[in-house]
Amino acid sequence: NPNNEKCFNTSCAELPEEIRSKLKYKPGAAATKLKQLKKADVLVVDPPRKGLEAEVLEALTGSDCPDLKTLLYVSCGFPALQRNLAALQASGWKLTHAAGYLLFPGADHLETFCVLNR
Repeated sequence: NPNNEKCFNTSCAELPEEIRSKLKYKPGAAATKLKQLKKADVLVVDPPRKGLEAEVLEALTGSDCPDLKTLLYVSCGFPALQRNLAALQASGWKLTHAAGYLLFPGADHLETFCVLNR
């Protein structure tokens, strides 16, 4: 979405500087950003309906990102979310919150927001 970065920056402007200075907007295919996961402690993923790319799921379920403690997962594809959550939970992630949202009136699906911690 061409408006994502503007929305991110607008939202960040409302936060205290000590938090704002820690946030970065890194657009691109998740699989191309795997090296950056090694430094992250919080990650937001919003995969397409098919779910997380295999390389990303492997990194999140393996030992590639030891400092990553919180995963915020936004999903528009519930079957893929179920598969991804099963793999994540089997590797030690704990689902601590889940909620469904109808973000697009008239749409035939919910967006699901999940918080996972380890």
